[in-house]
Amino acid sequence: MVRVTVSARAVDGAANTAVVELVAAAMDLPRRAIRLHSGARGRAKILTVTPDD
Repeated sequence: MVRVTVSARAVDGAANTAVVELVAAAMDLPRRAIRLHSGARGRAKILTVTPDD
């Protein structure tokens, strides 16, 4: 488990986008490789990582 904190507010998915961008940058992957699998409306999120081959 990894805990991240973002300053974006949970309005119109801004916080979800910020989490995806943060994880993508930390893993040096494009944003398209990170998908929000569950937790779009909650504090706990599960992300799916599928790096390009």
